[in-house]
Amino acid sequence: MTKKKETKLDPAFLIAHEVVLERLKQRSKYSAKYDDEHDNEELAAAAASYATHVYYNSNLEYNPYEEFADDVPEIWHFDRSKWHPTTPRGDLIKAAALILAEIERMDRIEDE
Repeated sequence: MTKKKETKLDPAFLIAHEVVLERLKQRSKYSAKYDDEHDNEELAAAAASYATHVYYNSNLEYNPYEEFADDVPEIWHFDRSKWHPTTPRGDLIKAAALILAEIERMDRIEDE
């Protein structure tokens, strides 16, 4: 009997898949038209907000992530009610998906 060799997916592929799923989730809530209305790089700033939130809240000697989860970064240009940090990893997935949103917006402008 021959043993089947297990195929393991590259971790980067699995993470990219999570980012795409998050982007699809964002698209189900916010249309391309909505994104296009934010033409001052607010989507990039939103991505930076989640990424810097991870950086500032994970580099302290204790783990204060939950303690500071409600702190909205100054560069967050949206309503406070749209700020939804979760975990450091989850916030980085959101940040990456928001970067995709900003690139999509830029590509749509370029295609006009």
